[in-house]
Amino acid sequence: MITAPQKIIARPPRWSKTRGCALAPHGRGVVASEVSGEPLPERGHGEASKDAKYIADGDPLTSNIAGLTLGKTSPTLAESSLLTDEAGTFCDPIDRVPPCATGRFPPETTLRAPGGTCEDRSLGHYRAALFDWRGTLVHIPRPDWHVTRALESIGRAAESETVDSVIERVQATSDLPEFIEAERLIDLSAEFHRATTMRMYDEAGLDSELAEALYRVEWELEARPVYPDVAATLGAVRGRGAKVAVVSDIHFDIRPDCIAQEIGSFIDAYVLSCELGIQKPDPRIFLAAASAIGVEAGEALMVGDTAETDGGAAAVGIATLILPRPDELGPRGLDIVLRLLD
Repeated sequence: MITAPQKIIARPPRWSKTRGCALAPHGRGVVASEVSGEPLPERGHGEASKDAKYIADGDPLTSNIAGLTLGKTSPTLAESSLLTDEAGTFCDPIDRVPPCATGRFPPETTLRAPGGTCEDRSLGHYRAALFDWRGTLVHIPRPDWHVTRALESIGRAAESETVDSVIERVQATSDLPEFIEAERLIDLSAEFHRATTMRMYDEAGLDSELAEALYRVEWELEARPVYPDVAATLGAVRGRGAKVAVVSDIHFDIRPDCIAQEIGSFIDAYVLSCELGIQKPDPRIFLAAASAIGVEAGEALMVGDTAETDGGAAAVGIATLILPRPDELGPRGLDIVLRLLD
């Protein structure tokens, strides 16, 4: 019986809508918690086993590794006991995963314990990394930061009750069908983004002075600080001979921001919704990114923080890694991308 944390390379479901679940093209999901030490019988597509929890969806596995699940998976998989250690690898808290269990998964997928004999044969074939911008390379501060900064900028007291009230009203309004639908188009132009956002603030009952202040805060560079480990990670990706593209749903040109934050020199191409006229998860935006840096879809790794949007890359055969969005500004943990490129 193995008592050390296990490293598990598997292919989670492509349809998960929860941050923290990696996605794959043509993926069948595998949850490796509560797996017995005995070889498992082959299961038909979509069948479940009392010995191993897994979800099947879409076509049979046809391509290499999609990524690693970090943190909590989708609600469908909420019963899973998978955890991650500081290095981003899986840990099985019940220590029931056999040291080498390739027989249960396709040949390109392996389960390996430290000191085991299996190799991660499906890694190291990516020639490019595609990165989301907001929430992946740059931090998105909490709503209370935005509201406090806006209130103070117009000379108003940022008392907790006032801040909470503004946040609650705006969030409730953003959940209205009108604004949920607008999200599909909001980053196609600065004009549409402003008109929609200001209409939402008005619907939420904010006065025009506060609404303008909130919108100004969004344009401040301080509202999107780069994560401290991003420059080193992008530099290391380039140092491995891989290309870098930024793929973002954004309503303005982020090139000046990236230059000011000293990461622009590591980026080979920008593919922005406001320039292309389409938003994620439209697969064409990911294909455009691969084309812009001269690689095929299967040679690229997409890295993002939101399965609903960034996961669209999987539909066109781009392996996709979804990392949970942190609440606080700090190291992003993007070094996991380097391990997938090595």
